[in-house]
Amino acid sequence: MHWIWGIVSIATAGSVYTRARTAANEIFLTFDDGPDPQYTPSVLELLSRHGVPATFFLQGERVERHGSVVTDIVAAGHALGNHSYSHPHFENSSLRTQAEEISRTDELLSRYDGQARHLVRPPHGRATLGTIMLCAWRRQRIALWNRDSLDFKLDSAAIVERFRVAPVKSGDILLFHDDSGIGLEALGQLIPRWQKSGLKFSTL
Repeated sequence: MHWIWGIVSIATAGSVYTRARTAANEIFLTFDDGPDPQYTPSVLELLSRHGVPATFFLQGERVERHGSVVTDIVAAGHALGNHSYSHPHFENSSLRTQAEEISRTDELLSRYDGQARHLVRPPHGRATLGTIMLCAWRRQRIALWNRDSLDFKLDSAAIVERFRVAPVKSGDILLFHDDSGIGLEALGQLIPRWQKSGLKFSTL
């Protein structure tokens, strides 16, 4: 049994992270569940206005439907991440299904940024041991987050207050979504505040 756990340790070491290592005063803004033809362009406009780069974890089936939005994301200098093809619950999916979801989306994303492999963010942020080992075998890292905006259930005022009470710190990975306008409205207030405090933005 010891050799089994040795393999698990090697496979998982450094393959999953919720915060980013950085020597600079940087934070990492990420968006899940796009591309969305209605809201993603507005997010891109906001980021451009403030000179902020971000990482977009995209769903493959939405990439197929809204490729022009993906083109705009890449052209604006942002990074692409893999958020599966159809956003299933990985904890209820076989490893074969998970592998297909990840590889299919990687193939789609590579058409836009030329990268064969991307950071993986499992649907709903749930990575099983099988998911972790699968990504380690594929030599892909899993990027989660440590600061959730909860923009899927809070209004913009509550989100702003949430980050006021617990300020972000260097290395934080922030989770927002670009399939609604709630996070967008909150970020319109938060980004200038974070920049004024001396924080910088970078992609994962």
